[in-house]
Amino acid sequence: MRWWWLAIVLGGCNQLLGIEQTAPMPPPDGPPDMYLGPLDEDGDGYKDSDDNCPADVNPDQTLDGDGDGVGDACDPHPTTPGDRIVAAEMFNGPQYTWTPDSTTSWQIVKGSLQASPVTVGLLRRLTFATTAAHPTLQMQFHIDGYSRASINSIDVAVTTPGSYMHTLMRGTSIGEDLFVAELMDGGAIHASISFTPQGIPEGSTNAFEMTRDQDITYATLDGRSGIASVQTSDPNLSAVIEVQDMQISIAYIVLYASP
Repeated sequence: MRWWWLAIVLGGCNQLLGIEQTAPMPPPDGPPDMYLGPLDEDGDGYKDSDDNCPADVNPDQTLDGDGDGVGDACDPHPTTPGDRIVAAEMFNGPQYTWTPDSTTSWQIVKGSLQASPVTVGLLRRLTFATTAAHPTLQMQFHIDGYSRASINSIDVAVTTPGSYMHTLMRGTSIGEDLFVAELMDGGAIHASISFTPQGIPEGSTNAFEMTRDQDITYATLDGRSGIASVQTSDPNLSAVIEVQDMQISIAYIVLYASP
């Protein structure tokens, strides 16, 4: 009751003293809905800019067995020094490090990079131009929708001037959910991961990782793994992500380089 009385008194004082009540000032550098403040993608208490594993929960940042500045929770080679984070993109602002093929193909929506709605025959591409020696690419994506009139696919590739290697996640027939992940060197399939019995369902969130270690490529999608040997020996690679027909939202992409 006393607090109620005090609120009335204070409100009356504002009127008597000519103090105009106003809404809280929006933060600088953009409208309120674009103000994101210190960002912590994995929720471990460290801002992304300070976190030595920005996409993996590691509240103890001292756990770095090889001392290379990449925490054990995400280090591609936790017992061998020399790994580094080339780029950690969390898509929390209007600007991001990956280059879209078109500004209408990709849009930031609630902290994720979203491909345009399901469209038959539409290929959307993201490219990261900075090279990374012996890279590891981590990506988390949500499947917003499938095309039921074409073959859905997501292709994650690392390229060189003379060759390329990639993991192609695709349905095996028209309208099917993503059902296989194929590790490829050029046009040759070296390994295949199948998702039985029904594939990767619409509405699911998925963690993908692809690592190149010397002449071997390793890929993991939600705990399922595959290995492919590759022919190219050029260590300087760029990364490309292509989405065919289906719609996805990418929460983050982290690219590492290794010696």
